[in-house]
Amino acid sequence: MDQERIGKFIASSRKKQKLTQQELAERLGVTNKSISRWENGKTLPDISFFKPLCEILNISIEELINGEKTDLKRKNDSVEKAIINTMNTKEKEKHKMNKIISILLIFITIIIVILFLLIIYYKQKFPKINIFDLNIVKSDSTETKSNVILSTDKYKVWFYGIDSLQIMDENNNYFDLKSALLYNQLKLNDVKSYLELQYKNGNIERYILSDGGTKIYKSNKYEVIVCNTIDDNYDVYFGKKDMVELLNNNYCGKEESNICYFTRTYHITNIAETDDKDFVNVTLKSNKGEVATVRINNSNDLKAGLIYKFKFSTYKSFDDNIENIFNNSTLIDMKESNELSNESINEKICVNK
Repeated sequence: MDQERIGKFIASSRKKQKLTQQELAERLGVTNKSISRWENGKTLPDISFFKPLCEILNISIEELINGEKTDLKRKNDSVEKAIINTMNTKEKEKHKMNKIISILLIFITIIIVILFLLIIYYKQKFPKINIFDLNIVKSDSTETKSNVILSTDKYKVWFYGIDSLQIMDENNNYFDLKSALLYNQLKLNDVKSYLELQYKNGNIERYILSDGGTKIYKSNKYEVIVCNTIDDNYDVYFGKKDMVELLNNNYCGKEESNICYFTRTYHITNIAETDDKDFVNVTLKSNKGEVATVRINNSNDLKAGLIYKFKFSTYKSFDDNIENIFNNSTLIDMKESNELSNESINEKICVNK
């Protein structure tokens, strides 16, 4: 910077404002000697005085540094340059932002493609299963306890005396039940629906307990217990044949006990519909001539004129008659019998402790 040029410019600008050195010094808070040294070009004002000095002298900082007034053309050029610089800066920022957006779009597209491929892979590896058949794979273990293979907030799935439950679809593909449930290839309700259909088609047997509605399904290969108790137990048990008896009552939240059973044979003389489509009124006759009408679940598909064996368990003591037996016992099993009326079974009531 040209100190002498700047000094002369300060002096001329002060005079244009009709200020003395003393007046300018007082307004800036310095001595008039300092003003004199500036104007003589001996020293320059400290940078901290640039702004207030320019405001008092009505000049710009650019003009102070240059030591002369800037003409209109130069001012316009400066404005133009400032505008161009601003535009260039904004254009650079816009270009930079567009580049960032492009990179983000590419990244998002890659993620979507990866997710799509993963979904296709998942569906191919874990396809939805339509159950065509169940096949129990038995275990060589002598373990008498049930093992939990799946647990949710509402229920547990148990295996008893088996390694796995194999599900076959219509294409003869086999799947493991535990994996199928974990990977959402089917739901437990799908298995229940399959069992119910097999029962309706006469392929398996089904019994409904008086504990709230627990269902027991029996085939020549497996047994399944679908709990539905008054204590809100909804567990499901899969096991080998005779699982129900081998569990000793230790299912659906009940404690293990050496449960005992008793069997009675009755001749069904009549079946009548009720207001509830799930139940029928069945008239039974014992070999001793006792006759009573009881309410039995309609799903048992009883036929009038035939003799049936009824298997019960109970925890209560009561007078021995047909109506009390059905009201105070759990019906465990029911099968058509080939025995004659005079050969009917009339076991003593066995009360569990």
